Amino acid sequence: MTDITYWHAHCIFLLTNQEGFAMDMNFDFQPVYPRHDLLVEIGQVEMAIDGLSEREDVERGALQPDLESRMESLLEALDHLAV
Repeated sequence: MTDITYWHAHCIFLLTNQEGFAMDMNFDFQPVYPRHDLLVEIGQVEMAIDGLSEREDVERGALQPDLESRMESLLEALDHLAV
């Protein structure tokens, strides 16, 4: 299985994951289509942040800082790719 095939299979797994918040925090910025992959993950994090309102306060408090930190990292990586 090629790296890009693995990456997209991983995206599909995350999109279909029942919990919706189990993201791989070891993102590899070396895939064939880094901009596309970053945009996909940014969308996933945005959806996860939007879904926080449906969570209990304790769970939301535990997840929100990690999601916001992840979003900052992804946006910074996307800025570095800008041409």
